[in-house]
Amino acid sequence: MRRPYSLAVLALLAALLMAAGGAGPAFAAPSAVTVAEELQRSSVYIDPAYEEAVPRELQQRLRQAARKAPGNVRVALAPLVKGDQYDGDGREFTTAIRSRLPAGQRDGTFVTANDSYLRSYSWTGGRPDFKAPADDAEYLANFTDGDDGEAGDRSLGERVEVLLTLLREPADVLHRRAEKAKADVNDRARSYRSSGTVARVGGRNGIEIPWWLALIGVLAAGAIGVGVWRRSRRGARAANAPLPVLPDRVFEHARAAQRADLAEDADRELLALATVLDEAPVPATREGQDAYQRALDAYTGARRRMRDGAPTVDLVGVLVLVDHARDDLARAAALDAGRKPANRPALCFFDPLHGRAGRNAAWRDGLRVPACTACAEAVKSGQAPDALRDGDRPYFEADTVWARTGYGTFGDDLVERVARGDR
Repeated sequence: MRRPYSLAVLALLAALLMAAGGAGPAFAAPSAVTVAEELQRSSVYIDPAYEEAVPRELQQRLRQAARKAPGNVRVALAPLVKGDQYDGDGREFTTAIRSRLPAGQRDGTFVTANDSYLRSYSWTGGRPDFKAPADDAEYLANFTDGDDGEAGDRSLGERVEVLLTLLREPADVLHRRAEKAKADVNDRARSYRSSGTVARVGGRNGIEIPWWLALIGVLAAGAIGVGVWRRSRRGARAANAPLPVLPDRVFEHARAAQRADLAEDADRELLALATVLDEAPVPATREGQDAYQRALDAYTGARRRMRDGAPTVDLVGVLVLVDHARDDLARAAALDAGRKPANRPALCFFDPLHGRAGRNAAWRDGLRVPACTACAEAVKSGQAPDALRDGDRPYFEADTVWARTGYGTFGDDLVERVARGDR
């Protein structure tokens, strides 16, 4: 007997809310170092949070299937939620894992999951590979029925097993299967629209809902997925040779730019940093690894602030965090080589877009802050410096992480504050 539509509506809305925001995490996401160390011993890492969903017998089958799959395939299943150190982003999770693997083990396919759906990320020659066979296998494992039953009835572990088995097929055969499956889904959607029939959510034991409600769900989930897909593929462009810190010309150009151009500048520098991080070797010394981790944290924090419609103070913050990340990478390399790291030249406190500070200026209550020459002269003559604005006031008069830290002027905890979600 068909269930009432009200139950279907509630179930679908609950699923969409979980997809859009997610519930609070019951388990913390694991350290990328921990996962990388495990993946060097075994091709499959299953977080304790998934031990019931992926029992030991199935884990063993997954390890065997991963060994038989062509290429270097690793599986890392861990709870990822919005707001954790990876911001719930599978690409950030796998990128962090890759960075902690030996250089010769970073290519290949990494399989992880968001909620109950698989996500695969592949690298070839140190670069993201967006046409890898794993993309087709991911789609088929997530959304198409097979001899094992309906896709909606598969557990997360069973989806992984299907994906690993599919990878053993020739790439061209796998691609044709995936394209046919996508066409079949489109045909069914058109059939629902023309006939007014119901769609089933949740496999053979799921609920039946009208086609129009199913279509709303598909479109909403698709919009979420496109947003994640676009964000996850940032960082795939080539970069120039890495610099210890951002050159002055970057800040000069950003200073002259309108907000839209500033966003492009910040996005471009963030993309370049992603490639530099991906190519940088993992330090061998503990001190170098700590600096390297700070660079990764700065990058992650910057990515979280790099969103559509971000205010100017956040876009400036992205450039500052990129500057911190590049400095920490240079520091990591120096420490690893046994050299004394150079100190990062400070940016102008009043507006980081002014570039490097030329001197310290005596500001309020005797506080001395780094300032560019123009701002230092203004303060010395009793005039208001040309400060970055946050709405209708100087940024340092607002209650933001940028104001509380002076964009990193008042201490060395800016990266940590942004990484933990301070606003």
